[in-house]
Amino acid sequence: DTLLRCLATPPSITTLRFNTLKYTTDDVISSIKPMIDEVFDERGALPPQINQHPVINDIVIVPGIGPQRTITPEGKKIIVGLLCGLAVMRGAQVFAPGVMGAPKSLSKGDLVCVFADIEGKCCKGLTTFYDGHTFFVGNGIAMQN
Repeated sequence: DTLLRCLATPPSITTLRFNTLKYTTDDVISSIKPMIDEVFDERGALPPQINQHPVINDIVIVPGIGPQRTITPEGKKIIVGLLCGLAVMRGAQVFAPGVMGAPKSLSKGDLVCVFADIEGKCCKGLTTFYDGHTFFVGNGIAMQN
């Protein structure tokens, strides 16, 4: 449980390393800033200040801001693989290959609650209730049946 709590906590910083022979720090910051600003604008949050690492000149630092709030599972339960769940917690979307199980009644546009299969015991294609050890990742909307 301690490991799961740690994995579920957003990092205090994200570091991006780049090739200084091809790019300057300003190039990297100006390239990623619009994307980061867009995500934060969609969430109604102030974007973080992106800076060069104070000692290592080929690293850019993006400060973390979370966790922001407690989220309650809502909708139809889907199970994703552990690696998919971890990627989602870092901001990725769930894609079909990461889904291990979903109810037969799932339709495009349905509200879903996403759980990661901690033990890796959920068989791909499961359409019935899964009672293995899972961890709540977040809520979303199904984009396909």
